[in-house]
Amino acid sequence: MEYICFFHPRLKGFSPEELCKECGRRFDFPSQNPPKTIHGLIVESELGRGFYAVSYRVRNPRTGVATVMKVTPKGVYEPPDPNCEARGGYGERRDFENESKTHVALQEISEIAHIIEWGGDTEEFGGVPLEVFWTQMELVRGETIDHYYSKGDILSPRTIAQVAEDLLTLSEKLELKGIYHNDLHGGNAAIVELAPENQRRRAIDPSIAVKVFDIGSAAKTDGADFAPKRFSDLEQISSQIHRLLDRFDDSVSSSEIVPSDVRLSAQLRKVAQTYAQVDWKSRRSTASDMLHEVRRAYTLSVNPEQYRPIEFQSVQDHYNAQTLPPAYAKTLIHDPDGLWTKAMTSAGPQLVVGMRGCGKTMLLRSLEWSAHAVLNRGENQNDARVRLEEQSYLGLFVSCAYLLRAPREQVGRGALQRLYLAYAREAVRAALTCEVHNLGEIQPEAMDRLCELIKATVPTFELKGDAASFHQVELELSKAIQRDVPDHVRRAFVPLEAFTELAKGIRSLVDIWESKTVLFLLDDVSKRFVSEEDLTDLLTQFCLKSETFGFKISTETQTQVLHSPSGERALEGRDYQVFDLGERVLQALSGRKGSRFLAEILDRRQRLVGGELSISAKAKLGDQSLRALAEAIRTSGPEDSPGRKSYYHGLSALAAVCVGDIGDVLQIFHKMTTDVSPTEKVSPKHQHRVFVDEGRLRLLSLVKLEVDDAWYFNHSVAFASASYQELVQRERIRQYADIFIEIDSSDKSAFQRLMALVDKGVYIIIGFRQRSKTIEGDPIYQFALRFRKLFGLYHGMPLSNRDRFELNGEDVPKWLKEPTSEILTSLGGSSDSGAYGWLPQILDDEEELLDVQPGQSIFELEAAPAPTLFDDKSFAEDKGDEAKSGAPRTANNVAIDELPIGPDTLNWASATLVAAVGFEDRASESLEMLAKQGVTSVGSLVLARYAEAGNAVDIETACSKLSSRIQHFDVDTARDPSKMVEELVESFPEGPVIVDVSGLTKPLIYCFTNTVLRSRHRLFIVHSAAKMYFPAPEELSPMLKLLDSGKFPEGLRGLDAITPGEGTSFQSVTIGEPWIDASLRSLLIAFVTLKYRRLDAILGGISADKIIGVRTTHSTAPKGAESRAIGMISDYLVSGQNGVLRSAGAMDAKVTYDLLMEYYDEYVLDDAYRIDVALTGTKMQTVGVGAFSAVGKIASVLYSAPANRDTTRFTKGIGRTRLFELTVKRSR
Repeated sequence: MEYICFFHPRLKGFSPEELCKECGRRFDFPSQNPPKTIHGLIVESELGRGFYAVSYRVRNPRTGVATVMKVTPKGVYEPPDPNCEARGGYGERRDFENESKTHVALQEISEIAHIIEWGGDTEEFGGVPLEVFWTQMELVRGETIDHYYSKGDILSPRTIAQVAEDLLTLSEKLELKGIYHNDLHGGNAAIVELAPENQRRRAIDPSIAVKVFDIGSAAKTDGADFAPKRFSDLEQISSQIHRLLDRFDDSVSSSEIVPSDVRLSAQLRKVAQTYAQVDWKSRRSTASDMLHEVRRAYTLSVNPEQYRPIEFQSVQDHYNAQTLPPAYAKTLIHDPDGLWTKAMTSAGPQLVVGMRGCGKTMLLRSLEWSAHAVLNRGENQNDARVRLEEQSYLGLFVSCAYLLRAPREQVGRGALQRLYLAYAREAVRAALTCEVHNLGEIQPEAMDRLCELIKATVPTFELKGDAASFHQVELELSKAIQRDVPDHVRRAFVPLEAFTELAKGIRSLVDIWESKTVLFLLDDVSKRFVSEEDLTDLLTQFCLKSETFGFKISTETQTQVLHSPSGERALEGRDYQVFDLGERVLQALSGRKGSRFLAEILDRRQRLVGGELSISAKAKLGDQSLRALAEAIRTSGPEDSPGRKSYYHGLSALAAVCVGDIGDVLQIFHKMTTDVSPTEKVSPKHQHRVFVDEGRLRLLSLVKLEVDDAWYFNHSVAFASASYQELVQRERIRQYADIFIEIDSSDKSAFQRLMALVDKGVYIIIGFRQRSKTIEGDPIYQFALRFRKLFGLYHGMPLSNRDRFELNGEDVPKWLKEPTSEILTSLGGSSDSGAYGWLPQILDDEEELLDVQPGQSIFELEAAPAPTLFDDKSFAEDKGDEAKSGAPRTANNVAIDELPIGPDTLNWASATLVAAVGFEDRASESLEMLAKQGVTSVGSLVLARYAEAGNAVDIETACSKLSSRIQHFDVDTARDPSKMVEELVESFPEGPVIVDVSGLTKPLIYCFTNTVLRSRHRLFIVHSAAKMYFPAPEELSPMLKLLDSGKFPEGLRGLDAITPGEGTSFQSVTIGEPWIDASLRSLLIAFVTLKYRRLDAILGGISADKIIGVRTTHSTAPKGAESRAIGMISDYLVSGQNGVLRSAGAMDAKVTYDLLMEYYDEYVLDDAYRIDVALTGTKMQTVGVGAFSAVGKIASVLYSAPANRDTTRFTKGIGRTRLFELTVKRSR
């Protein structure tokens, strides 16, 4: 900022401490030497300094009233002296009297401080008299923006947005009068804290307002047009936004982070960046333009789902419906004749059951209010309001996957109270949706009453002020959800009473909600998140009958016994209703109508992707009868035969594979149609390959569940193999997909094993009945099960449901414990048997599904290569590994540059070098390499010391060549080192910090990289590669042969045996202070290496909505043994969970950094995810993660510490040694 000399106004300086070259006084002389009085008013303190003037707080000695005096030298208003640059002022364009009158004319604008009086006097500054003009104004009781930037409290992005809105509102009002302010710097605007009674309820931050108190530069012209160094009003406002955001981003700690603040900071920065870079001569943007963008940035950050356009990149987008914006759900749900919705929207409790992937979440989300409170195509505002008024229900959606993320033993504590708060928050968001789309009037007084009700019911909700905005209430509810619920609050909570009153309070928030039934939609209540005991308790609590509300709960659990709140066993039909969506989907998919049902779903999604349907799903895939498919399997050669046919193809095959798992079918169709033009048909060969690959992935996911005994895997292989054998060995075509089992109800073990298979999705229950043996004997349970056909594709099973296996008696427990295909083959039954005549609707023959004329061929069968485990298109990989370009929206960015190693590269003598007493050869040899490159004098060394002695002697020898000052610190590899590292870095002397990562653990690498960059903004990394890594290629080859042949459990166990010695037991460690908001969707970025057990342990302990698997590439040969093995592990851990695969070099920290920044920008800043990162990659990938975390916000950093290590099986020797410089730079 520039300042004039008060005694020589034409002379300017850029710092208050600079001296005027004419008089030798500092430019802050009037601040340091204020007059005792001005126009008879006592000067108390300086308030701020601008280019021309200085402002003081003054007090009237008679009345005691405090006001502001702005003082400007009269010399400013004199004309410049053409003969002397130090004399004269700016009189050719300044007129004090006119400026004062302009201020009076503009003070009707609420953002401008009122002027009281103005005039001129001679005042003494430090004993030196000077003629000045003074302007007396109202005292604005607040601090200037400059104060907050330099030393005041750190403002939240919400407050910064309000500052921007007020400044832009002022600029907009001035523009309407044809005036430019021309001086909106940070010392000319104060942030005023408003008393509760004066707060603006609908403001972004109701508690503050901005007042501008200097209008002296206001004019009909824009000062930026005449002086290249002058900033326009919008540029000045952009600068204030940037400065305040920089301080927030640099100062906020993990425990204080609010996710919406992170998004808002990024959105505001994007706006500020845009308007700071406008070419003002070619494009005259207005304050109204920028004001609209600031308000839009705020709404995008607090509720992004409501403002994203509905656009699909692929047919399988939002495979996980929990990540789906609600407006999508209503578009995508395929509800035949609206019967499903009608069955779900009555008052009273209801369970929605069905296998995973059948659409339970999609159904619940389609009932959500936000899915309906939008304008439909061809609908105007009036029509939409009438439609919403006539709707009988108000749906509020909460997912257990978000709400109940906690250690299983803690989930049950306070779950009901957190749900209560979560539904209150969803109601606030739904009300805001009404306001955004102008569909209903919000009732502010009702919000005040609802807040009082919530505070009285669950006191962990805290709200300051009497007239809080809806956004404030939403934020405080989000915080309350994360707090522990005290015992006395849980004991006093009466569910029926609490939720009844909450529903009444919610209905009063918006005028069109008054008579609606509130549906509390609760998704995914399952054993994946809670223990069986807590699950029973939760479901029991929801058996609440009320005319005002109803719980609608989705669960995969099919074996739960419920009780009513009174304690007696709850009865279906009396205490709750069951909506079996899995059964409805299965019925819709049966027979000829199944292909049509699936085709409608696929075509609908194709329209969303491409806008118009170029070719239908049926035309794209072609078709064949299931009998023809079975014939092709029978006549196909062995698996390794070059002439094996491509028999899995066609729409009917896709429909037949689906046993209710619609999500998996969408994924298969997506993989089939990827890289195929909208008008192109998909060849049978490619379809077959995708079918078989997807079957392989599903089998891998079963091995993942129990890698030691592979029980689920063995059950799947046994059934699929038996089905295949029956098809190829029998004289007539037999197609087995079902199995009927009788279990004695007294055999608890057999029953539990069978239910375990059902809960894991190996089988689905298509029928059940209880039959008594005798009057007094235990009843017999009869189950009709359908095999999940995806698990059988790899072994060539047919797809029709024509035949069944039957098991009873002693064979049942034997088969359940040790499944074999021989048992099933010997006991094969037929659908002609009458024992299960009570299931006619399920046993309909499904073979003839096509409208195909005799002799007509839709597609000719063609030869296909035998499927292998590592086919190029066997995983859902993002195209391209280059990060997307675009201006970063973080305050800072990290530059990563490689430097030559040498004595002149940096000031080694003042440097602190961090290394480790490691057990790998490269730990000592890396330090030796520095000495060989001429580095002989390092300021000090700080060495990490592990429990293992490591190469202590060699390392001490290497260190002695570099420095005489050596410090050690002890490390427990099973504990979070972040606090210890912070204390160490604080103790380091001034000078460069160098971290040799060659012998450090990944948590230490991450913590040093993060801490040094955040505190010092500069870091040097030394990395030495190893000469030999384990396992060797010759060790991998036998394992790959096992995996290629389908012997997955044996192959994985073999991989365990040769993977570098970390064992299979790990302890999870969270590095640093997490900022987990469980209500946010989660994105996990994890690195895939041969040490797959580390990642497997992490995936088994968390629930992520989306997984990005970063495959670590070591070699340029894509088909090398290591690349193939990592490809398999990627499939095993990531693709099986619908994850996305990317690649990053093992030695490339910059690619890792750019990739994280890309996903951060897309998911955290735009789509309201939280981002978790697993430190499961290489040392340099961990450097990239640490660099990113210094400028971006990671929710949690996860690490798996091995319980036992074999230090002889890590690396040998040393390869290339490299030096990198990491520098934090401002993004603008």
